Amino acid sequence: MKTAQSCRSVAVSSPGGLSRQYRVQVFNSHEGEWRLHDAFRSQKLAEECVAELREEGQLARAVAYKICPTAN
Repeated sequence: MKTAQSCRSVAVSSPGGLSRQYRVQVFNSHEGEWRLHDAFRSQKLAEECVAELREEGQLARAVAYKICPTAN
């Protein structure tokens, strides 16, 4: 199991970095926090997923991650 000490953050746009990620989150009203629903490399696909979730009555958002945690 990885711990916070064994991980580092890498800028997605840096050489050797990860590609930008768009994470779709849904709001869990019972716990009062946002939860990861899915992750995409395409902003368009993330926005389409958010639209579908909203049509189902869920509170959803897409978040563009510029820095992502990664293992050493």
